[in-house]
Amino acid sequence: MKFNDFKKALIFASFVLLFSFMASVQAEASHWADKDLKEWDRLGLIKSTDYSYGDFRPDDYITRAEFMSFINRMKGYTVRSPRVGDYWDVKPSDWYYDTVSIALAAGYINGVSADKMSPNHHITREQAMTILTRVNSAYSKVDSIKNAKDGYMVADWARSSVSACISEGYVSGDKGMISPKNNITRAEAVVMLNRVYSDTRVFGLAGTYDLSGKSVKNIEVFASGLSLKNFSVKNKLLLREGIEGRLRIEDALIDGDVLVKSGSLDLEDVKIKDVLRLEGGSTLLDGESEVEKVIIADACSLKNRANSYKNLERIWIHEDAGDELISLTGDFYRVENDADYPILRLNGEIDKLVLNDSIKIKGDGKVDDVDREARRVKIRLMDEDGDYETLADNIYHFKVDGDDYDEADEDEDDEDDEDEEDGDDDYYERMAKKFEKKHRYIRREGEQTHLVRQVGYRVCFR
Repeated sequence: MKFNDFKKALIFASFVLLFSFMASVQAEASHWADKDLKEWDRLGLIKSTDYSYGDFRPDDYITRAEFMSFINRMKGYTVRSPRVGDYWDVKPSDWYYDTVSIALAAGYINGVSADKMSPNHHITREQAMTILTRVNSAYSKVDSIKNAKDGYMVADWARSSVSACISEGYVSGDKGMISPKNNITRAEAVVMLNRVYSDTRVFGLAGTYDLSGKSVKNIEVFASGLSLKNFSVKNKLLLREGIEGRLRIEDALIDGDVLVKSGSLDLEDVKIKDVLRLEGGSTLLDGESEVEKVIIADACSLKNRANSYKNLERIWIHEDAGDELISLTGDFYRVENDADYPILRLNGEIDKLVLNDSIKIKGDGKVDDVDREARRVKIRLMDEDGDYETLADNIYHFKVDGDDYDEADEDEDDEDDEDEEDGDDDYYERMAKKFEKKHRYIRREGEQTHLVRQVGYRVCFR
């Protein structure tokens, strides 16, 4: 072969390797288990040199020896057992010799017979769950296998272990199935083991789960028809996107955040010490439920049926909510708006509405006090068809009891605004006298003057 031909062939081979590498990286980046795989790679729980070049092959079935190596690294096991010499298919020259020796010393693995380990054989999902319950001493008081559509396929010897993995949130299934007889892939093994390592429980099968007072770091839910009770969460409870039905949580203490993206969530006797963030769905607070702070960041519904309306310290309509429809039902102590013209459907009462930006209000509710934080802020009251039935410019322009909005009033108000800017101390008093002609009554409290609408909206001039 001529030198030039060799050079061309070398360049071609380099391009092939480059594109193969890029394709493997892209495939890894879009893998469903990418988050867990990268985390384990970062922690050194899987071989970084293999995974970084795409050689980990996450969709390949895992062997018994590979599964043992994952567990040993995850748990930090290092003690070895001489019993490894009892198995003729585990030789000192094999890469997994120490791995099997450590697994035997930890007590979570047995041979397939007295003298055979079958380290290169694939492992089924129900076998993996059985090993996991030995590692983590998991158990279940109830039979959670019935929550899986294919639970009848679980072998008798594995039933208690599979039930424990479902009840503890280590196995969440896919579309209601747990596929106990299928071989488990490397990615599936990492995801399942990482739930143990990170203390994150995931529930994806409809049913009732009593966690018996356990304290866990994180909980994720992605199925409807599910009830969780009697637990505490140290960090976060997440309701994933795509939930269409109802979920129920009761008797729980959550030290961190709760994130709701979809579904209908009922909270009874639940205390959230940090933030309840609503990005979709509907949420009901009942019983003795308490929330430190609610952040509304997208279209959603919040209903307060708890024993005390002051169970919600603060509701904040975040600027991310934009002009979405937000529904509030029940009594609320304080609502603050930072979004630009969200539509608030109110069926209940708000003690204090703080407006940092403009808002549209509809429904049959009542607002006791409106606190305007900027002169540019506007309120528009709407009927259910979206038509403006009342126009409120700069808080104090209203159409009340059938009186039309008068453009001349706006000019007078502009003059009053100028007076205020010039430091006119009688500004609020003159505003009260002006509106006395149009409204039923004026109520004075100290040096503040409150304009009260008969239909229930009271505007506070500050």
